[in-house]
Amino acid sequence: MQLSSNGRKLIQEFEGFSLTAYPDAAGYSIGYGHYGAAKGQTITREEADKLFKNDVVKYEVSVSLTTPVATQDQFDAMTSLTYNIGTAGFAKSTVAVRHNMKDYTGAADAFLMWNKSQGEILPVLDVRRKKERNIYLNGYGNGPYSNPNPVSGNIPIASKSGVGQMIAGLVASGGFYLIYSQYIKTGILGSILKGQLRKLS
Repeated sequence: MQLSSNGRKLIQEFEGFSLTAYPDAAGYSIGYGHYGAAKGQTITREEADKLFKNDVVKYEVSVSLTTPVATQDQFDAMTSLTYNIGTAGFAKSTVAVRHNMKDYTGAADAFLMWNKSQGEILPVLDVRRKKERNIYLNGYGNGPYSNPNPVSGNIPIASKSGVGQMIAGLVASGGFYLIYSQYIKTGILGSILKGQLRKLS
């Protein structure tokens, strides 16, 4: 499944934009919150867009693997969360656990657990989590992230387009997964399972 255009805009607004590396957790970020930059590094707009595109794919795949059944709005909200807390954090999160149990209200409320840094509530994270929770539950509505083509009805199986097509062959059985060879070729899956993909902000 892939982020909607609204989902991409949502993450970009939350992450902000910088062509110069800035301190972020134990290192530096650049562009739209791309973690792993070098101190003093600068990039072009085109390079920032490419980094964002590549980062989004990683988090789309992670969320699709962890929570393979979701509406577009739920997927967007969970991918925004994962972009911020990392793939390992999302995989073990109460959000993912409750979502897979079809406890959607519980999953939505669990977004609010991720509003702290070093034990202190950060207003910027608190606002982000509340927006993600609302989109997860209610979609974009008529607000700044209004979706002209909202998903409605029952919870659908992940879309068979783009990244969704790659994961359409995902089969869960006894804790083991059968996954399309495209994952192996890209190396994305191995990185996710090893917990090497991370994003802190």
